[in-house]
Amino acid sequence: MATQYYEATPWIKTALSEAHKIVPADWLYSAMVGGDGSDASEGSAISLRVALGIALALLVAIRLIPIDSVLRGADVVLLSNDPYAYVYWVERALTEQQISDVAPTTGRAEPLLIWTLTAFSFLLGGVERVDLVVAWYPVATALISGLLVFVLARTMTDDVRIALAAVVMLAVTPLHVSRTALGFGDHHAFDYMWLLLTATALIWLLVRTDADRRRRWQMAAVLGGALAGQTLAWGASPLMLVPTAGAVGAASLIVIRTDDPARTLAPVVAGFALAAVLTQLAHHTLAWHDPFVAATPVLLFGGGLIVLGLLAAIDRMDRSWPALLAAESAVVGLGAAVAWFVAPGAGAAALEQVQGFNAFVEGLEGTGIGETTSLTAAFGPILGPLILLGFSPFVGLPATAWGVVRGWREREPAWIALAVYVLWFLGLAFIQRRWAVQLGLFLSVFAGVGFIMFAHWLALVLPPVPFRDEPPETQDAIEPPDRQRLALLGGLGAVGIGSSTIYSRFILSQLSIDDGAYEAATWMREHADERDWSYPQNYVLSSWGRARMFNYLVNGESGSYSYARQHYEDFIFGGTPAEWYGRFKDRVGFIITRARVGPGLRNNQARLHDNYGSAGSTVTGVGHYRAMWESEGGEVKIFTPVPGATVTGTGPAETVFTLSTTVTVDGTGRAVPYRRRIETDAEGAFSIVLANPGEYEFADRDVTLTVEEADVRDGGTLSVEL
Repeated sequence: MATQYYEATPWIKTALSEAHKIVPADWLYSAMVGGDGSDASEGSAISLRVALGIALALLVAIRLIPIDSVLRGADVVLLSNDPYAYVYWVERALTEQQISDVAPTTGRAEPLLIWTLTAFSFLLGGVERVDLVVAWYPVATALISGLLVFVLARTMTDDVRIALAAVVMLAVTPLHVSRTALGFGDHHAFDYMWLLLTATALIWLLVRTDADRRRRWQMAAVLGGALAGQTLAWGASPLMLVPTAGAVGAASLIVIRTDDPARTLAPVVAGFALAAVLTQLAHHTLAWHDPFVAATPVLLFGGGLIVLGLLAAIDRMDRSWPALLAAESAVVGLGAAVAWFVAPGAGAAALEQVQGFNAFVEGLEGTGIGETTSLTAAFGPILGPLILLGFSPFVGLPATAWGVVRGWREREPAWIALAVYVLWFLGLAFIQRRWAVQLGLFLSVFAGVGFIMFAHWLALVLPPVPFRDEPPETQDAIEPPDRQRLALLGGLGAVGIGSSTIYSRFILSQLSIDDGAYEAATWMREHADERDWSYPQNYVLSSWGRARMFNYLVNGESGSYSYARQHYEDFIFGGTPAEWYGRFKDRVGFIITRARVGPGLRNNQARLHDNYGSAGSTVTGVGHYRAMWESEGGEVKIFTPVPGATVTGTGPAETVFTLSTTVTVDGTGRAVPYRRRIETDAEGAFSIVLANPGEYEFADRDVTLTVEEADVRDGGTLSVEL
């Protein structure tokens, strides 16, 4: 085992000594490499496969944190809101369509994902397995992404320690954890996998210029397939293709300074051509995506051809990168002008896409959707990146700057290309943090570089391979440092892993469906089944962020949350409950309320959740909303809209009477009062609607009134004399 560490400064020596006292370094060393914990000896290296397996196991384990929340007996309770839409569409595809016709009929913006989930569900058991496939697919793609990060980092640096550190950095990136955790079956995890595959193939072609022709053209085919998959995976894929174009453009400024620039970029452009062909085939034969999205790889191929032609022309002259930069800038400007004047339809289509995206972003403002806010909006410029991305930005961004300098000085275009990905998604993340996950993918590679550089500065490990004069002979195994250095190195890693895991658990807790909401859903499902309700009789009105979950578990209709988004907040924070009942009649079967801080004194939230529909000191009671169920502690409550029993009668003129009964609420079995106030008119007449059956007593009157279940359910009419 190599022992050539840089001489440590005195304070580092002290830290090593103290770490050995605190951390059980002998045990740590023997657990990793075997033996009695003595200093390094022959045969103490860790197999690369074992080390990579441990890193990937960590990646998977953190994404299984919400397993108890997701797998609940026979139910699969997905995280958040949108994953239920994918279950809905895949189930419809399996039950109503042929598998070859899945994507065009779903109307989704993610046709390749829908088709893939449908295919796997079909192979694994059909409709009965859709929820499990959607729940587990993010974990599977996260595992693939971890492997791709390893390959990408090793290709870039030729240092397996950096590659392993990059995998660990990705494994504990909180936002990536939340988007690829068990149960978060949204389109994100699928997009990340294709994006990483595209970048890995591109970087490989930029680095492995000495590989034989066959292998390079094979990787060009991988690049083409990855780009096609990336384009077909999501309607907003053009935004994720921009850094690929930028990476090639920036890399060309370095490639022009090498011996054979055309040979370097020719396979890349061939990959673009394959992507264009595959995407157009899918668009014209399966009607996947609109023409603008499908045309993006064609534009990418056209731009690549132009860059390749400019490279060849300038290479014959003087290999001047300023000349290439000027030529590329001129071509971009000229191309934009030609497109605008010669093909105004293309320019209008592009402008329409930009305007549509801006309108989409503006429409999400104020909705409370976390991913639509800036990376720094919730926790500030320091804590925001730390909580959402872990330590990657703090060690990765300096390494990115170093990589740009190294790439330029050493004529290594891959460093520049990967930095373009980082900078593009960094800019987008400050607009919307949904792009911070893509940032984290590439930042993890630079963070791996930064971590090994930092550990080397502490004299804990040998210098990174890019810093060495000669690369190591083999990297099939990892040679750990002596036990004292290993103790401090393990401590550094534990701080990063531990803190990021805490942040990941916190974010996942916000996405998980709590026990009260799940219990409410199962109660509503049983209640609707007992009464043989069909959709929309059993529609659940709730906050839009849980609307799909409730409706999927209760009635299976989780394709959209638009009705809840349009009406729920207005209803909860508004008044006139009787008028709202007119809107909900024959459309809503259940209404969910949750405890809120400071909701107001006279709105429907106070009438229902706080008072169970009963009259209180600040609100009147309601007659069309029956309290049915509540969770332990009353955090979640269920009401059903009912016609109610109409009670009419006469009494002393212009007098207020109070009638009340006791209602037993399912879930907790609590008996709660249901009180209503009656005010007679000048002739002594009154009319009131009661939402609950029971024996009603009139205060200060020797009169009782029995309201039957059928009266409430069917809108019966009763009369009484006071």
